[in-house]
Amino acid sequence: MPEPAGDVASWHVPDVAQWLESLHFPPATIEAFKTNAVSGEDLLQLSDADLDEHLGLTPLLAPVAAAPATSARSTFNPADLDRYAELQQKTREMQGLQIPSKLAAAQQHSASVQSQLAAARQAVQTNGAALGKEEKNAAYYKGGGGGCCGLCKGKSERKHAEAEAQVARLREQLQQQQGRASTLAAEADEAQRQLAAWQGQAAEMEGAQRTMEGLVERMFASAGGRQAELADAARVLEGQAAEANRSADAFARGTQKLQNAAAALQEALAAMSRTQMLGAVNMGRGIGFQRRTGARARQMPGRPLGNVAEMAVFRRANDGVAQAARDASALLGPGMPRVDSRVLSTARAGMFANLLVGGTISSAVQLAAVRRSMDQVRSLLGEANLAGQAAAKRAEVDSIRRQELQEAVVARTAAAGA
Repeated sequence: MPEPAGDVASWHVPDVAQWLESLHFPPATIEAFKTNAVSGEDLLQLSDADLDEHLGLTPLLAPVAAAPATSARSTFNPADLDRYAELQQKTREMQGLQIPSKLAAAQQHSASVQSQLAAARQAVQTNGAALGKEEKNAAYYKGGGGGCCGLCKGKSERKHAEAEAQVARLREQLQQQQGRASTLAAEADEAQRQLAAWQGQAAEMEGAQRTMEGLVERMFASAGGRQAELADAARVLEGQAAEANRSADAFARGTQKLQNAAAALQEALAAMSRTQMLGAVNMGRGIGFQRRTGARARQMPGRPLGNVAEMAVFRRANDGVAQAARDASALLGPGMPRVDSRVLSTARAGMFANLLVGGTISSAVQLAAVRRSMDQVRSLLGEANLAGQAAAKRAEVDSIRRQELQEAVVARTAAAGA
């Protein structure tokens, strides 16, 4: 049943009764509130002692009944609210800068310029080596080519001229390549500065988000009323769940995945129930065959074919259970409720391993093994359902937290401007 709308002070007697019904209070308690005509305004003024003494509530139920009168935002420190609004505004502004995409572009640009710079420096090195070799050739052919006779003097002079021309071309190319390398080095320095700047922006935004998450946790740690009641319910349901500041969307996705795993387990249970029926029929036929013939049941005509059919059902059921176990373990990351690791490891190992390895074993042993396996599957199903409830409850808590904070910030801003 939904909660009454509007502020608590505006609730009438039926609205208070509706609130108590949503909390599943005993009918006698709800009737006591109606008889005493307790309205929302009365609820704001009644203490836990009043609720206990005059309306028959236990010390455990009194704070729950008074929960709407002590909403979380009534317990927030104004300084914390101002800090939350400041961090929220800062986060919005930084998100408007599209930092992730800008950072990715800066990383790509820096890598590209560094690659071009490396190629340019390699070209300078290669061209420098070629120039050194050509300068040696020019020196060799200068003055006749190392003791050449008059007949080859003309050839040496031609070779020297060609070498000098090649040296001039290589020097010009080397100068151009050195200039390009210098330009690329400057571009690489600038690209690195831009990359460092965007990395700093990303770190600042991540720090602001972590600070805001920590502030929210601290603010709600001391909040009373409905928030405390929801948080307590979540802790009871979660059990082994790890609180890791996961968002409502993440927990909602986890809830859906757990529900899918539970559906697979239900199908496996149905398949296993069919194998139980087949096993019972085969065991009855085997007992009758042994009484009539004195031969062992596994020698009964048609028995191997029946075993093959049963093994096929066992394999399908085993595959379904193992897949559900893998889903339940792999999809529940940090901060999500955990399924008992012992149950998961048993399921992943194969609940029917003894049947699959044993082949054609006695029907009585098959029935006992299937019954044990069904108990294990029911245990895994219960774990998955409990974890799904915990995930859904955490999603509800996170959603209500965001709404409470937004309302508190709006009220704080309005009060400051008045």
